[in-house]
Amino acid sequence: MIDLKQDLRRRFMQRRSESAQSTKLNIDLLIQRIQTVFSPKSGESVNVGLYHERGDEFPATWLEACRGFEAHYPRVEGDQLQFFASTSVDHEVGSFNILEPKADGEPVPANKMDLVFVPGVAFDLKGGRLGYGKGFYDRALAGFTGPKIGICFHSQVSDQALPQEETDEVLDYLLTENYLVDIAGPKRSA
Repeated sequence: MIDLKQDLRRRFMQRRSESAQSTKLNIDLLIQRIQTVFSPKSGESVNVGLYHERGDEFPATWLEACRGFEAHYPRVEGDQLQFFASTSVDHEVGSFNILEPKADGEPVPANKMDLVFVPGVAFDLKGGRLGYGKGFYDRALAGFTGPKIGICFHSQVSDQALPQEETDEVLDYLLTENYLVDIAGPKRSA
């Protein structure tokens, strides 16, 4: 399965690179889609796990503009992913050459997030996700009960189920430049 996942990573990273160069994002439309489903009640806020994009990943920092979103960004600490409030810390280039919050703020446990946007290399419409192979998000989100939202270019969506392991977290939603899909559908409990 390792060779299959590596081959899929290569293929979908190429697709992502091509999409990143040719796709113009309509940020206002994307914000509208997200706020239609995840907008907090008036005067309230929600803790949202975002990420700084790695290379040509689908960007997520624009989600800070969503009304009522309290942004939190991940930092790699050993083999764990910890979230830090965006307003409480500065950011620096960290693990894997990705912008991360400095470690001088207080980490916020993933289970304190209301929803988390998850990057990846490839996604499917059953909630499967192929990351970079280190399992950071899978470990961080184990037991997380809020919505897990995969975010990617449409070209990164596989028309076939991706290979999954027992420790892989299943996503609830998928957001691309074209749509927001509720993968869990009517069986959703939140």
